Amino acid sequence: MKQWKLIAASLLLLSMQSAPAKYINKHSVKPHKVVIYTSPLDIPLIMSGSFGELRPNHFHSGIDFKTNGKIGFPVHSIAPGYVSKIFVSLGSGYMLHIAHPTGYTSIYRHMTGFAPKIMQYTLRYQYKHQVDQCEIDLKPGELKVEQGEVIGLSGNEGFSEGPHVHLDMYRTDNGDFIDPLPFFRRYLKDTRRPQADGIRLFAQSGEGIVAGRTDQLSFYPANGKIIQGWGSIGVGVKSHDYQDASFNRLRVRYIQLFVDGKLKCNINMGCFSRTEEKQVSAWVTDDFEKLYREPGNHMRIMATDKQQGLIVVNQERDYKCELVLRDLFGNESRYNFIIRGRKKTIPPKKLQGNEQLYWNRINVIKRPGMQLTVPRSMVPNNIGIHVGAHASNGFSDVYQLDNQLTPLLGSCELQIRLLRPVPKSDIHKLYIAQQKFGQWKYCGGVYLNGYIVTKIDKLGTYCVMMDKTAPHIAVVSSGRGGKLSFVVTDTGSDLQSYRGYVDGKFVLLHLRRQSDKMEYKLDPAYIKRGGTHSFELIAVDNVGNVATYKNTFKW
Repeated sequence: MKQWKLIAASLLLLSMQSAPAKYINKHSVKPHKVVIYTSPLDIPLIMSGSFGELRPNHFHSGIDFKTNGKIGFPVHSIAPGYVSKIFVSLGSGYMLHIAHPTGYTSIYRHMTGFAPKIMQYTLRYQYKHQVDQCEIDLKPGELKVEQGEVIGLSGNEGFSEGPHVHLDMYRTDNGDFIDPLPFFRRYLKDTRRPQADGIRLFAQSGEGIVAGRTDQLSFYPANGKIIQGWGSIGVGVKSHDYQDASFNRLRVRYIQLFVDGKLKCNINMGCFSRTEEKQVSAWVTDDFEKLYREPGNHMRIMATDKQQGLIVVNQERDYKCELVLRDLFGNESRYNFIIRGRKKTIPPKKLQGNEQLYWNRINVIKRPGMQLTVPRSMVPNNIGIHVGAHASNGFSDVYQLDNQLTPLLGSCELQIRLLRPVPKSDIHKLYIAQQKFGQWKYCGGVYLNGYIVTKIDKLGTYCVMMDKTAPHIAVVSSGRGGKLSFVVTDTGSDLQSYRGYVDGKFVLLHLRRQSDKMEYKLDPAYIKRGGTHSFELIAVDNVGNVATYKNTFKW
């Protein structure tokens, strides 16, 4: 493999310097020595996903490269280093962390398998511990790789909507994710400008008014738009970016808001920490990114003026607003609109719901038989929620903790009391479930003094349920084509673990999320051909219900 010299310049730092210097956040990622990173693929790089894209409860932590709708392309290490972690998981399929001597670690997700030396290491662990899904921590230098070395094959495993390679990079010292794109710009072409799909003005409750409204007003970003307003007003934008070879919508790297020529807010999606991922719900409403900082928003990607990015309209004049969108390739779009100051009486703040959650204090919400504890900094601002309880013939009442799925910025403890005694032998089969899109989803839980207790990260509707039904095992292939394959489902507490045995020896059944199918390819080095063999599959759900399938097959 080719060796590459370390260079002293930091491409990441250069990419961040296109933001105005006085608004570069002091907590931004610091540069390390970096190598000239090389492509993870042999085919042209075309992006289908970008760093920091908005997801329901997190930011996208890397960039996605297309693989022409196919799986099985060799995936290469982008720099020399060693394998620091190996994962096999339902979420990311076959995944590797490779630590580099540059201070960064790269992650490769959704692969369909590893290169032979890494696969053998993984198989030894899996057979020793009799598991499919696993997380393996390696010692520095234990499994070295060279730059450009094949480390796996591209795939479509885990939470993937099509064949691709997902590449993350993070600081090895503190785990902060960084945007890998600056290191791969030379492989990509982008002459297309970012676009704004909509602008939203947020009248601050009890402090502002917009076009006669005390909540919010959205409009298409046509230059010269005039909106009357008074008091404290925030701006939000819905935007996207494209690249020349891709039709996929990507996020915009830099967003700036100017008012009367002065910078109010600067967004630089260059890095975020694992704890900041949840902050997406403190920043985004209906895909509109707020260009002002609410009290519970501590993200370092945002820098604001003394008014936290809010526009204070306190004079009867025109406030000239300019929105600037820019990508890493220097493509830029500008949108202008005017907030015309017209003095209005601002109605007092209306309290929504029947309970309040305060961002800067511990909140305890109680109803007979239920207690929810929300620590400080779990909501972006003081919010009102609708809390209620409904009688039930089940194991507990049904508790509405809000009339919608409201994300929290972290985990909060929920306790729900049982309505009646439960035999001791069944206690461990109880759990708290959340109603989501008409179905009840397992949220875990342990028994404590007549209550079931668990952690939740969103508000909604909850109750206690019991699962006494074992997982269901359906046979797909019992030796035909040299495979053992099954579909295992569980409609209650979800599948926790599974193990397969041929002739009493453990065999590795690999589960793929897209199909719920687990499969083992019969190996003549492990199983003797030309006879009748016994097979046993054991599947266990999250509350301990066990399903066992036994049969024989010829091979």
